[in-house]
Amino acid sequence: MEYKKNLSEILHLLLLLLALSASGLATDEFTFVGFLPKPVGSRKERLIVSTKEVATHIFWFWCGTLKEAKGAFLTCQLKGEITFLIEGKANCVVEAPSESQLENELRELISGGQCLSAAVKLVAGGYSMRRKEIYSLALRKFGKQVDKEN
Repeated sequence: MEYKKNLSEILHLLLLLLALSASGLATDEFTFVGFLPKPVGSRKERLIVSTKEVATHIFWFWCGTLKEAKGAFLTCQLKGEITFLIEGKANCVVEAPSESQLENELRELISGGQCLSAAVKLVAGGYSMRRKEIYSLALRKFGKQVDKEN
């Protein structure tokens, strides 16, 4: 039984790489995201992060959750996941975001219910910056505010 589970995991990885190779999208850098979070707000935030990154993003969707897919695949008794790839942002010289831009994004995520560490992770990932830099800014700007809430 363990053998079948390992084989299934290997096949998933191979299919992921096959989809990436066949897509024609950039393969020099890619991020496997997996399944998106179920809450719509969290899902939207994760997709916003992906739109800011240069890397190709790979998502899995359970085919039973895509309403549009249902009609298209009614005749195909599909089982498992749908692999969905999104081309990364064009790799151009990008100006580093200003401190006020970073602060505004952090404020928006925190006011939307994200904890400080999650907001830092999302912002750092969106700009391909080190979390330590963003966390330092977040503590300077929001540290006292977050402490009061806890």
